[in-house]
Amino acid sequence: MRSINKITSLWLLLIVVCSYCNAFTIPFAEQDDSKEVFILANKFFQSEEYHKAIELFSQVAQETDQKNPDHIEATKKIALSYASINDAPLASDFLEKYLKKEYNTSFIFNERFDTIKETTEFKEVADRYLPSFDIWTLLYLYTGFIGLFIALVLNLKRETDRIANLLIGLFIFLHSLFIIHISLYLTHFEYNFPHSLRITATFSYLYGPLLYFYFKRTAENYRFKKADLLHLLPFVLFLAYMIPSAYALPVEEKLNRLLNRERSYIELISITVTKAISLIVYGYLIYKTYMKITSRADHKRINAQNLKWQKNIIIFNTSYIFFYIVYGLIITGVINNSYLIHPQVISMSLLVLYVGYSAYVQPGIFHKPFILSEEGSFPVLPKYKNSGLTHSLSQELKNDLISLFNEAKIYRENNITLDILSEKLGTTRHNTSQVINEHFKMNFFELLNKFRIQEAKAILESDHYKNFSIINIAYEIGYNNKVTFNKAFKKETGLTPTQYIEQFSSEESVKIA
Repeated sequence: MRSINKITSLWLLLIVVCSYCNAFTIPFAEQDDSKEVFILANKFFQSEEYHKAIELFSQVAQETDQKNPDHIEATKKIALSYASINDAPLASDFLEKYLKKEYNTSFIFNERFDTIKETTEFKEVADRYLPSFDIWTLLYLYTGFIGLFIALVLNLKRETDRIANLLIGLFIFLHSLFIIHISLYLTHFEYNFPHSLRITATFSYLYGPLLYFYFKRTAENYRFKKADLLHLLPFVLFLAYMIPSAYALPVEEKLNRLLNRERSYIELISITVTKAISLIVYGYLIYKTYMKITSRADHKRINAQNLKWQKNIIIFNTSYIFFYIVYGLIITGVINNSYLIHPQVISMSLLVLYVGYSAYVQPGIFHKPFILSEEGSFPVLPKYKNSGLTHSLSQELKNDLISLFNEAKIYRENNITLDILSEKLGTTRHNTSQVINEHFKMNFFELLNKFRIQEAKAILESDHYKNFSIINIAYEIGYNNKVTFNKAFKKETGLTPTQYIEQFSSEESVKIA
């Protein structure tokens, strides 16, 4: 009896061991089977028995993982087999499946596709994946790279408000990167740069803050506070979300997402809506800042070119916000018209080119802000920290100086010097220099030229003085010769007096027309 139990136990143990071994040998057997099927399918393919090849390759594709090399090769051979029997729809379908698994556009030019390359289905697939340029994408790329150059040049300029130029420079830099990125998308070159996946998506949360603080800086000489960092919170939060969900992904996964256009609809809606809200809110704040400037009693003291510049920037920015909303409706499926993507890029491109044009033709716009105001305090510059000039006396001297320039027009005197001005103010040369430096952020000669050129422009624009020669105008405002006047005028406006008259006349003609 004991021997029978031992035999029974041995049989049971043997059955368990055999079952355990089968659990591991079956997959290997299946792999061997799929390999054999793949080899047989290849033989049918080589002997041009395409229907049999398609059947066996399809079996391999079903039995193997999508990332398995045999699966990818089987998909490729199915596309070629269907092309060989002139089945354009199925050949094109499997061609696209192959390209989504292994982005290799050279495969599109395989000679076996020659028989179907003129069909609608094949052309549609080729157009979706092959890089291509048109006049629009070439213009966008040109504008994008020009914008990067402009952003660099703005921050290399001397005698400027470096903070203001940094803000507008970053604003143009980010817009230019977006234009280049969308050019990659439109030309299908983004598949060659998988790391470009949503790389500019976070930028929209910076457009508003950068432009808003640029306006505040140039209009009010605004000084930043720690609390202003809160304006970066939406950008930081979105960046924290994008790093794990997009930026930190392996390159293969990024390419897969680009090829398959994988994106959660809820995520798309959320991002689009929050971006639009950010742009609208800051657009309103920018407009409010501009209206505050123009409604001030002393706004006429601000350079007219600067006001025009700010107004035009607001117009370009507003048009961009409108077209971004249209773009948002397109990508969320509310509007079905892909051509309406272009107005957003065009408005952004025009903004970049306008800034570049202004930097070249009217460089004075990017000089230090020039607002004479009798309100507010001023920072004491480090070199005057040991000065005996009190705050109250400084304010009094400032007001007297403004009166001498605005009412007495002392700058018209061709022999005016810092010593003469100090004598008229009843103070020392050192105190006068300190008041000009701290309140107006410039030296005596810069202040003198500001007022002289400001009056020169008013004269050139006036009918009363239209018969004046350039040298007469130079004498009228305090210059002793035409050369010095021309040099100062061009430094301030970017134009010679003659060019300024021509530009003003052409603008007036347009208004009349």
